[in-house]
Amino acid sequence: MGQLWSFEFQKIVGRKLIRVGLLAYGVLILIILSNSRVDFLDIFDQNGRHLHGKEALEYELKMAEQYRGPVTEEKVDALLAQEKQGAKNAGMNEAEYRLRTDWITGTAGVIWEEAPLSNPELQNSLQIGYTRGWETTLLSIESLFLIMGFLIIVAVSPVFSEEYGCGMDALLLTGKYGKTKCITAKIMASFTFSVVLTILTVFSSMVSMLWQYGTEGFEASLQFGSRGLFWEVPWEVSCFHGFLLVVGFGIAGAVLLSSLVLLVSAAVSSSFVSVLISILIYVLPIVLIFRFGLLSFDQFLSIMPSGDFNVAMLLSMQGVSVTGNEIPMWSINLLLTAAGVLAVLLGGRKIFGGHQVKSS
Repeated sequence: MGQLWSFEFQKIVGRKLIRVGLLAYGVLILIILSNSRVDFLDIFDQNGRHLHGKEALEYELKMAEQYRGPVTEEKVDALLAQEKQGAKNAGMNEAEYRLRTDWITGTAGVIWEEAPLSNPELQNSLQIGYTRGWETTLLSIESLFLIMGFLIIVAVSPVFSEEYGCGMDALLLTGKYGKTKCITAKIMASFTFSVVLTILTVFSSMVSMLWQYGTEGFEASLQFGSRGLFWEVPWEVSCFHGFLLVVGFGIAGAVLLSSLVLLVSAAVSSSFVSVLISILIYVLPIVLIFRFGLLSFDQFLSIMPSGDFNVAMLLSMQGVSVTGNEIPMWSINLLLTAAGVLAVLLGGRKIFGGHQVKSS
């Protein structure tokens, strides 16, 4: 079984198109991470001084240390007063200064004056800390996940459908282990490719963050960040907890997407058609969610793989009410992922075999 898995995995990564895709994806990772370097950090301090790069980072860390800990009314008042004075010293209006000042001061101004959190009670339960490194990294990871989905589709779509094109389906299904070990090896190799690609994406982003920011702020509330990554999530999420959520659901999304693509691949005799159908399944939820204001429709779209790759949206989506109890959408998503794996393992070979019989 191990040799079959290795053979199928090498078939996936050995295709020239996939190698080119992996190379392009690696270059894209470098570009995205390069654009989020500390060297590009550019802020104004409370005295109106213009700070760049590591000097700006050191100032932000100093501010985070000064206000570290639970949010209090005194801290908020001090930060808002500091923002007003800083804007005056820098010769800017407060809205402009808010975008260009240190992370802590800018975040306080946004949350308490510009865009309050969806749950007002949450504002008073936040832990202040330096979240820039974590939030920037998690945003990069989620952006890369969405792009990664297309690479998974292109890599996994030919797993079954390619066998139809080269006539190997009949040989596979009449062989001693064709309907058992060979098909299982194909499925497991596809899952392995998707999960490994997800882990490598996370690893590259985390190495960049640790090198530049360290682990500073891991206990701080992720909602205390002016980029608003988890603003809609109705409970407090620390940076480290948010990281675990992004990684865990990212892996779940990769597995769910692979399951859907494998089912399409088993049912369709053309790799090209398999890719097109899989891309439609993947892209439509991204394009259509929140377009029509239909809650049930949005709930359905949120549990698709793209929802896993945007975990804050999935966690903040209103749950489904059953007999007076609300079932969160993230739990339905995980159930769908498990069902997808079972459907492929149990139904994939039946679909593949049935298609071969029909085509003979």
